[in-house]
Amino acid sequence: MALEKIERLGQQMQFGSDDERIWAIIELGNLTDKDEQDEAFSYLVWEASHETADDAKLWAHISLTKFVTNESLRRAVPAWFESARDTLLRFLLYYAQHPEDMTPVGLRETEMVKALAGFKGDKVVVEGLTQVVQSSVETEGHRTLSQLLIARCFRGIGAIGEESGREVLKYWSDQGSVAAKAASEMFGATWEDIEAREGQMGAPPIEGQAIMEDVYRLSESDPDKALHTLGEIYSKSPTLQQNPLFHYSVATAYGTKGFWQLWRQKQTLDIDILVADEPTLRGELGLTDEHLDYLEKAMLALKAMEDAEPGRLAKFKGTDRQVQIDAMAIALERCRPGRVQELLGKTKLIYFGLERIKRLRHQVDEALVNPFLYIFFDFHTIVRAALILEHGRDAKGRAYLHCSLFSRTFDVLAPGDTLGKVGIEGSIYIFDDGTCGYFLEQIGKPETTQEGIGKQVTQQPQLVLTQPKSKEPILAAILSLLFGGMGQIYIGQTSKGILLIAVIGGAILLSCCLGFVLLSLSQRGATWLGLLCCGIPWFVDTIMAIGSSIDAYILAQRVNKGESLQAWDWFGTSRTKNRGGQ
Repeated sequence: MALEKIERLGQQMQFGSDDERIWAIIELGNLTDKDEQDEAFSYLVWEASHETADDAKLWAHISLTKFVTNESLRRAVPAWFESARDTLLRFLLYYAQHPEDMTPVGLRETEMVKALAGFKGDKVVVEGLTQVVQSSVETEGHRTLSQLLIARCFRGIGAIGEESGREVLKYWSDQGSVAAKAASEMFGATWEDIEAREGQMGAPPIEGQAIMEDVYRLSESDPDKALHTLGEIYSKSPTLQQNPLFHYSVATAYGTKGFWQLWRQKQTLDIDILVADEPTLRGELGLTDEHLDYLEKAMLALKAMEDAEPGRLAKFKGTDRQVQIDAMAIALERCRPGRVQELLGKTKLIYFGLERIKRLRHQVDEALVNPFLYIFFDFHTIVRAALILEHGRDAKGRAYLHCSLFSRTFDVLAPGDTLGKVGIEGSIYIFDDGTCGYFLEQIGKPETTQEGIGKQVTQQPQLVLTQPKSKEPILAAILSLLFGGMGQIYIGQTSKGILLIAVIGGAILLSCCLGFVLLSLSQRGATWLGLLCCGIPWFVDTIMAIGSSIDAYILAQRVNKGESLQAWDWFGTSRTKNRGGQ
């Protein structure tokens, strides 16, 4: 790798987004040339020295630890390697005790152990990995992840080759661990050789490093290869259908094919996925039906993951993975309304998009609504639009959002139609603790009895879609030109129109008064002074009348487009369209 590229990665690591920083750190850590490692070392130290703890800092420690095989660096700055070693051991012990916080398929944790395997003959690392194994054995739940971490630790102990590790591996070999037995037979060999021996001895496929590397590359390079590999593994071990991590890998691959590859190609378009509608996604981003089919497969894989481990999606809350899942679901739902709920069994209001979420005007503050848009809810029928009715707190102190839900989208409505035409399916309360229900007393999954559904439907507000009467822009302009402010009154801005009439009328009255002064001054030889006193108000009056005329003309056009005008809006202000009682 050229030194110029190292500098570019260093700059990306310092000034890029969170994802860009991590990718740059990982790429720097994969350097094998000693001169290049010397050059990259300072960048990694800079990142690892940050006071703020985040994923980028942890990956910097991983990459630093990989450089331990560089003897010149290790001799020059031993303290840095000891610090990185201790940091990784501390994190591994935490993940052993909290496997639910591990990354899917244990990718990051595998890289941590693999980096520590470079500390040849280091008894501290062997003792640390042994403690990680013991903690993983004692931790209940998430057995797949715990077993994966244990197997990686055995491989690491074998690769380190420190004599005290032989007893550890022998003990666990006697307990039936294939990974420990392979590491014991290949004691002191490389990580890759021990991994190969595991495969020869029949270690479970999920423990193979190949799947780790494929999942690692899913989001950036070759999802087809990853899907092929996952398919082969599944055919050899059908029990993987109960493994949530396997299904997450499949979802990631299909999400890459259906959305993320295209998204990265079109980053320069600056598309905001949260507000993008179907024309934007298909026209500007370039989504096709083939892409959407891939996204449907991604949703099915996420559903399989949720079935294998209920609540797995909720554990992604607040993480980059949740952002990625939401982006894929938004793209699919905006183009195929209702499809996310059909496939995933649940949905979010944010997936609908702004055009399919309405609220009763002046009753619900937008700032209060936003947190509820990102909460999953299930419903007894497929819904495609929502009317937000109210926000409040129940008897238990939980904040809630009360919504009416519809089977069709609002674009089927014509002026004068009621919301019944959209297909009112009922209403739901979404609580800030992540639960939902039909009634404030109810927590969790909604009841689906016909009696309960019928009661909710009868309680829906019978709102009528209204559209402002059309205004003639030319007439509005003429009225304001001849009678300043009358055009504004004509389009509905009564207060503003009255004020303009008063101001422009006052200017005319002032000019008339000054006219008498003009006659008096002209008799005394001050003709130019009189004309000036009289002309200035007339000039101001003319400018104001023209401006008022332009204002009335433009605002009348906006009214005809369905925009809602406030009392003091001018032609330079921007408002959203008033559709369906929003």
